[in-house]
Amino acid sequence: MGSYLNVDGKENNTKSISYLMINLMREMLPEKKSLHGERVFALTQEEVAETLYGITEILSNEWSLKEYIDTHSEEYGMSDNFKEIKESFEWIHRCFAKVLSEMIICDKRNILCEWE
Repeated sequence: MGSYLNVDGKENNTKSISYLMINLMREMLPEKKSLHGERVFALTQEEVAETLYGITEILSNEWSLKEYIDTHSEEYGMSDNFKEIKESFEWIHRCFAKVLSEMIICDKRNILCEWE
């Protein structure tokens, strides 16, 4: 696998965001086996929406985000900088919202995600 996750052409060029993003997808989509080790994988519109919904729930209030960080900090190696982590979550949220909007408008059933 590469170091950066490209989601339907949306590059972030940041390892910390890429790994947080893939771990969020793995949590939100536990049945999706291709999220574990494959370099290229597809997501359906429903899977993008499910991931976006989960991220929205985490961001719904600071307590939810702090709880998520507390329960995952060692596992994912998150920094102690709450503002930085929140900004990463917000970037991921915007990315998935944009991807889902484009999928609906352009009537796309699937998108590709690729490690670069």
